[in-house]
Amino acid sequence: QGLPPRSIVEILLAHYRERGEASLDGLTGAFAVVLFDPANQLAAIARDGMGNHALAYCLTAGELVSSPDEAVVSSATGVPGPLCALRLAEFYGFEELSGPSTFFSNVQALLPGEMIVLQAGKVRRRWLTRPRLDARRERARWEEYVEEFAELLSAGVRRCLGGVERVGVLMSGGLDSTPIAALAARH
Repeated sequence: QGLPPRSIVEILLAHYRERGEASLDGLTGAFAVVLFDPANQLAAIARDGMGNHALAYCLTAGELVSSPDEAVVSSATGVPGPLCALRLAEFYGFEELSGPSTFFSNVQALLPGEMIVLQAGKVRRRWLTRPRLDARRERARWEEYVEEFAELLSAGVRRCLGGVERVGVLMSGGLDSTPIAALAARH
């Protein structure tokens, strides 16, 4: 909704106090969440169902270490793990980097929509409610789809600008950079 980050955190905390870890079910948009609740001896990490934000982790001896940067997780464990030969082969072979493996053998990637909860020394894994990709709004005319897309794109650019006065846009020559730059100039 274009809220400042502090407001988003406050809203998430209020939902967590009300619903516990279930508060993350049904969240939409891009997110990676790290939650620590000492009163309930709970630590949890979760990632949005579309996988927009990376989150790496390591579980060792009842500890959960997490960061968007897998190298940070590897070094934070005290003993950086060896490199993962399979992941390196995939990367240098231009293969799809899929699954939970990372470049470090002691670090895993949280999968899109996955949640890991560490509570009182026990680990639970579960999946967050996934967004419905089959939901479709029916419009009477093709032009209504175009108009709605234009409104959503404009609102998205406006939200990303967040009141910033000077903006730079990388012009890749693709289909999206030109309209984004034009909308940014308008807002």
